[in-house]
Amino acid sequence: MAVKFAASPVTKGTMAISWPFLGVVGLLLVLNIASMDVLSAARAFVGAESLWSKGQKQALQSLERYARSGAEEDYLLYERAVAVPLGHRDARLALESPKPDPLVVTSGLVRGGNDPRDVPGMARLFRNFRHYGPVERAIGIWTDADVLVQDFVGLAQQLREPVQSGDRGRALALLEKLYAIDAQLTPYEEQFSFALGEASRQAKGLLLLATLLTAAILTTAGMIQTRRLVLSKHSMAASLEFSEQRLKLAIAASDHGIWDLDRINDVIHVSPHFMAALGHKDWPAETSVSNFLALLPQEDRELLAQTMRALRSTDYSLDVEFRVLSSSHGHRWVRANGSAVHNAEGQLTRLAGALSDITERKASQDQLFEQKERAQVTLQSIGDAVVTTDANGFVDYLNPAAETLLGLSTGAACSSAIAEVCRFIDENSRLALPHPIETALREGKSARLGAGAVLVRQDGGEVALDASAAPICGRNGAVLGMVLVLRDVSRERAIAAKLSYQATHDSVTGLINRREFERRLSLALESARDAQQEHVLLYLDLDQFKIVNDTCGHAAGDDLLRQVASLLKTRLRAGDALARLGGDEFGLLLEHCPLEHALRIAEQLRQAVVECRFVSGDRSFPIGVSIGLVNLDADDADLESVLSAADSACYVAKENGRNRVQVYHPSDRELALRHGMMQWVTRIQEAIDEGRLRLFAQRIAPARAADGDRLHLEVLLRMVERDGRLVPPMAFLPAAERFNLMSAIDHWVVRSTFETLARHAAGTVALCAINLSGISVCDDRFLEFIKTEQARYGITPAMICFEITETAAISNLAKASKLIDELRGLGYSFALDDFGSGMASFGYLKQLPIDYLKIDGSFVKDMLEDPIDCAMVEAINKIGHVMGIKTIAEFVENDAILERLCDMDVDFVQGYGVGKPEPLEMVMETARSSLLMAS
Repeated sequence: MAVKFAASPVTKGTMAISWPFLGVVGLLLVLNIASMDVLSAARAFVGAESLWSKGQKQALQSLERYARSGAEEDYLLYERAVAVPLGHRDARLALESPKPDPLVVTSGLVRGGNDPRDVPGMARLFRNFRHYGPVERAIGIWTDADVLVQDFVGLAQQLREPVQSGDRGRALALLEKLYAIDAQLTPYEEQFSFALGEASRQAKGLLLLATLLTAAILTTAGMIQTRRLVLSKHSMAASLEFSEQRLKLAIAASDHGIWDLDRINDVIHVSPHFMAALGHKDWPAETSVSNFLALLPQEDRELLAQTMRALRSTDYSLDVEFRVLSSSHGHRWVRANGSAVHNAEGQLTRLAGALSDITERKASQDQLFEQKERAQVTLQSIGDAVVTTDANGFVDYLNPAAETLLGLSTGAACSSAIAEVCRFIDENSRLALPHPIETALREGKSARLGAGAVLVRQDGGEVALDASAAPICGRNGAVLGMVLVLRDVSRERAIAAKLSYQATHDSVTGLINRREFERRLSLALESARDAQQEHVLLYLDLDQFKIVNDTCGHAAGDDLLRQVASLLKTRLRAGDALARLGGDEFGLLLEHCPLEHALRIAEQLRQAVVECRFVSGDRSFPIGVSIGLVNLDADDADLESVLSAADSACYVAKENGRNRVQVYHPSDRELALRHGMMQWVTRIQEAIDEGRLRLFAQRIAPARAADGDRLHLEVLLRMVERDGRLVPPMAFLPAAERFNLMSAIDHWVVRSTFETLARHAAGTVALCAINLSGISVCDDRFLEFIKTEQARYGITPAMICFEITETAAISNLAKASKLIDELRGLGYSFALDDFGSGMASFGYLKQLPIDYLKIDGSFVKDMLEDPIDCAMVEAINKIGHVMGIKTIAEFVENDAILERLCDMDVDFVQGYGVGKPEPLEMVMETARSSLLMAS
């Protein structure tokens, strides 16, 4: 129901009187604010003119000193001084545009030395009054002066060349021109100040005129409102006198009427004011009975006549209700009560009494009946069961839904105690629940049964339901009865149970899923910490699942998972939690289980799986399982670290030959290495997401080239920790390779390198080498990625050389050869990195169309001391040259190694003796600067 708040008469009257004054005062306030804003802006422009003039003069003085001294700091002082008029010019141009850029306006005026707080007012004055006489003249002067300033700036730029070349005569000639421009600017400065002063004076005059007009309006409004107030006072006085008279009449009169029936003369008297209230304003003080009866409907007329005929004794009183037609063709209900007067012969001679208008009472009764009927029909129709009782808890009503739910009729249930008709138990504990009717009676407020309530019917049947009870109270708050509402929720609970099961169980195996398993594992960790209880976590990974899945299809793989799940469940204790964690991985939580017993269970499970052979069609597959085992004790930190440790142990079990049990020990070096690598995964992903990877570069120099050649470099990768420390690649790349992050890293390196080269490489880089992982070499989508990035950044393929390691190339020889052929066809070159360190033979070089062969640094760094290393370097270099492949020696640490490599005719060298890795952008900026200086 909406609630409306009406203003009080006092508030309305106050507003009616004061609104004109408030409007005038508001207008005056607006005029004053606007005028102050204009004057403040004009003052700011005057100050700006002073700054403009001062900046221009200082610029001239700085140029004069520069022309004589040639000192660069004098020219810098000129640029700093001339920035003031130039800033004002930029602001003016922005303000003259149809849609000024606020940032440009603010930047220009602030560079002109203006207070940022004055900028909005100056902009408003310029935009709103630019076509107003004095302001328009000032802007015109400003524009003309800016043209001279532009000439001034142009001459100043021309001055640099003669000053730097020592042509003093030309420098003095240009200085004279600058003096001439300065002389032309001086009158403009005076005219600008005069125009702004004139604008300020006119604004002051307009403000005074507006103030006088506002005062006149305020005085006139006050006189008008005063007159209205006097007239209103007289009107209110007359109205008050009339209201007092009417109130006296209302008090004197009664809302009841008097009637007096004279049977002898057949006339009746009815109070005129009562009849007027019924709509008959001109009703006479006395009229015939027939005239009065004519106002009654026929059936009511007969009822009244019958009642009057029944008055035979002197003690007989009359009380009758009938309708009277009103002037609006409706009717009003009237109640007549009174007494009969008889003569000595016992004849009825007179009836007299009171009349009451009971129309509203009759309407209320009809409405109450309708509401009761509506409630009765509603109760008969709704699907919820409704039971009502008296104040003592005995049943007095059941609607049809309740009769169906309880299996009782209303007649059989009435007068029975509610506890006998409805009995409730908990569906889990099977214990009796407090009856909501008894609870509501005792507490005097609504009561509801909690979730899980079940109704036990008279025939022993059970129904899951929601039950609530509430008291029915009278006006005085006393409890008159109770209402119990029952709703059958059997279907909803069945659906909820099904959804709950699906949310916590794996759809393939029927085991609990990872989410539910992690919840139980968290509880086990809490009990291990708080109650010093011992539990064990097993992480199981099927060894041959991928073969079955790939060979026989996913349906067979699902059958295998179900078969293994059923097999494992038969070997477990009643309270053990077995879950499918995903793919072919299972988790097992052994609560209250010592480590030794857990090891026996793990071995039994492994043996059971080994003894099982999976058959699909005409094929049979041996199955194995690798199990990682972690003992949960009070020292275990959290869920994530425990699962990570179990996964690490399982991985080591696979690495050590599969089909075995591996116990996690923090001191185990192999497990610690695996666990540490897993920790790196999150750090690497965060570094990629947060932009904390950095490109470095190390120069690759021709063995016999002179300095000044364009850059030939190799791009290297570093990671920046959140504290700013640089992490070398060998600290995190092994983890990235192990956990399939190298593709994302390769994409980032290629994209970032291309973007950096596009910005800096023009004329400075001859060849840039980028390392690729074996993952990218085998990725069929990598070629399209390279083409897309090349088109995006406009990279020339001839300046890019991709490096792949010997191991990556040989282990994926077919795909490596295909990728190299396709990229070389686009113009890219390739290098085989770390040659000699892996499993390759020289014969593989015939199958790899490469351009560069990088000799592994492990041979180069000790080649002066180890003749075998020296021979390896020489052999690789010679074979490369015979095949038309250029060679690059890595790990060149000093001049002695460099000299020996030159003797061998190695083409290029790389190492700390040539140049240390530096940030890529820094290397390219340095190269560009060197190139500019050389040119």
